Amino acid sequence: MHSTSLIALIPLFPLLGVLVNGVSVWRRKELPRKTVGRIAAGSVFLSALTATYLFVRLAQLPDDGKFHQVVFSWIVAGRDADLFSIPFAFTFDRLSAVMALTVCWVGFLIHVYSIGYMAEDPSVGRYFTYLNLFMFAMLLLVLGSNLIVLFIGWEGVGLCSYLLIGFWFEDNEKASAGKKAFIVNRIGDFGFLLGMFFLTWGMAQVGGMSLEYDKLQEAILKLKEMAVTLPGFGTFPLLEIVGVCMFIGATGKSAQIPLYIWLPDAMAGPTPVSALIHAATMVTAGVYMVARMGFLYSLAPFASTVVALVGGLTALFAATIGIAQNDIKKVLAYSTVSQLGYMFMGVGVGAYSAGIFHLVTHAFFKACLFLGSGAVIMACHHEQDIRRMGALWTGRWSEKKMKWTGLTFILATLCIAGLPPFSGFVSKDEILWMAFSTPNSVYPTVHKFIWGLGVAGAFCTAFYMTRLTVLTFGGEYRGGEHSHDFHHALPHEKVHEVPKVMWVPLVILMVGFVSLGFLGKSRIFSGDNAFHHWLAPVVDAGSHEKALLEGPAGALLPAAGEAAAAEDPGHGAVAVHEPAEAPAKEEGGEAEHKLEMMLMGLSVAVAALGVLLGYLVYGVRKVRPPMPSEEKSVGPAHKALLNKYWVDEIYQALIVNPIRVASESLLWKIFDVKVVDGTVNGVARTAKEVSAEGLKLQNGIVTSYAFYMVLGVAVVLGYLILG
Repeated sequence: MHSTSLIALIPLFPLLGVLVNGVSVWRRKELPRKTVGRIAAGSVFLSALTATYLFVRLAQLPDDGKFHQVVFSWIVAGRDADLFSIPFAFTFDRLSAVMALTVCWVGFLIHVYSIGYMAEDPSVGRYFTYLNLFMFAMLLLVLGSNLIVLFIGWEGVGLCSYLLIGFWFEDNEKASAGKKAFIVNRIGDFGFLLGMFFLTWGMAQVGGMSLEYDKLQEAILKLKEMAVTLPGFGTFPLLEIVGVCMFIGATGKSAQIPLYIWLPDAMAGPTPVSALIHAATMVTAGVYMVARMGFLYSLAPFASTVVALVGGLTALFAATIGIAQNDIKKVLAYSTVSQLGYMFMGVGVGAYSAGIFHLVTHAFFKACLFLGSGAVIMACHHEQDIRRMGALWTGRWSEKKMKWTGLTFILATLCIAGLPPFSGFVSKDEILWMAFSTPNSVYPTVHKFIWGLGVAGAFCTAFYMTRLTVLTFGGEYRGGEHSHDFHHALPHEKVHEVPKVMWVPLVILMVGFVSLGFLGKSRIFSGDNAFHHWLAPVVDAGSHEKALLEGPAGALLPAAGEAAAAEDPGHGAVAVHEPAEAPAKEEGGEAEHKLEMMLMGLSVAVAALGVLLGYLVYGVRKVRPPMPSEEKSVGPAHKALLNKYWVDEIYQALIVNPIRVASESLLWKIFDVKVVDGTVNGVARTAKEVSAEGLKLQNGIVTSYAFYMVLGVAVVLGYLILG
């Protein structure tokens, strides 16, 4: 471990941007708009340069090398900190380096884009202050050397999402969306806190009360033998409880079933905010946490199965909803929920490098899609309904209304659809292969089911993204006055390409998602996996191998998948499996290779079929989604998708309304009004009545006062004589 003082500069630069712009907003002496944007973007650019420099230095260290920086001693208990010690410290290893580079560079491009997008907004200073604060919190999360620092960033991104989703808080609907995101994440964070409490208790039992990742990893085999008794439920392995509880927090932050409901509503904020949340910051926090705690999840097969299964179900569930949405940003929102499901599928089956690789590729193509949607919205004068768009990328190059936005959006669509040679194909295909080929010690066939969910979700993704792209950029323009179902009309000639400051970041992101695939594993390329080679020393840490050798049946055991990972660098770490599920590499390597190629071909065919079907339906046959006035007449399946399976309404009826009724009838009308107010008012009433009786003694008659005085003297004398 190497010490350096440069790590703290990565989150420090955005924090300085917060202070400079924040003070000017607070004192109501805002800087010029361009200056505000340059300060915010420049601070993130400095963070990106610092992270890149440290990355280059890290690459020169041995495989297990890392940089570490203790900023200050924070939580210390006991003599010489022997009881409990949590430093405010940062670690820059291979995993945090990947995350920092992704967050900083994608975040920087979103900041640059925001300069153009928010140019006319009167609260641009407040906007960039919040945006820099978002970056600061996310960098704390990924660079922290322990769970406490991670949790500060975890809560910080939750706060910033509330501030930015409800940025235009004058609109009640937008303000409610911010509050919804905040409250739903608090529910998930309660589970995350429980997981940390259980983990702290376990560390206290083994004599190492610390939440530093290194110390947790050293003690993980001892924690593996511990169990927790939950009254009324029974006894459970400690690591399983911790893994499930912490994943509950991840379902909130990373929008998985059942806590995904806040993310589609988060579209109420400015579009660059949506890009930042969906691509580089908040929603990736849960995936990063599971990968960072991979040494724990690899010894918790049930918790890992829950992670993979919830991810697979979410990937398909959200993808089906995206098929019928008409708001360009909400289609992309459900796309993000679905793609996050694929990431959790990867880390859930132990392919941590594959899950993180999809996180990185997704950051580039999803940022491009969201920023592209923002460009379309601005070009169409704030129209978001794809039923009022079309023909934005038709004709010759010189005639296209949105040349660069359309080009980048179309290529990003092919990328997320999973077509080669784009990076989305490589990262998604590796996750599907690992889900299929990784046996599971809890439920032997569950991995095949998860793989099936992923394949079905891939088809839906290709279909609805093609639908979105064709309706937005192809066909005929539908935003003219003939669209009588809408409240206003925009002539086609007024649609225009956005300024250079907005489309140049799209082109840079396009270069990123087109080229990143060559870092991952694909038989189409070389079969090598540079990305896995890079992350292997972190995600396949030493305690994994010890556990594999020492663990009992039902835990991790050395199996074919692990042997394959050793010989074939394309394989990620296999987390939950049994040795009898697959032949060894030397015995069945050729058969395994053929199977992988067949499944890859199937994956490409499914994606191509989805793209083709979407193009035939909406491009060739020119089927149009039902207009608002026609939505009542659609079929039951379409209505279910259009209404997002009524999940929000179900939550409202079963959870929100009963809590509200109970709060009003029990907490307010009974406890607050009768108990709290009754007690306070009763004390006041008693004091008033006693005072009123006392007033009768003050009647202003001197003879009465003399009588009371003589009576008092008599009582005192009687007491003294008789006593």
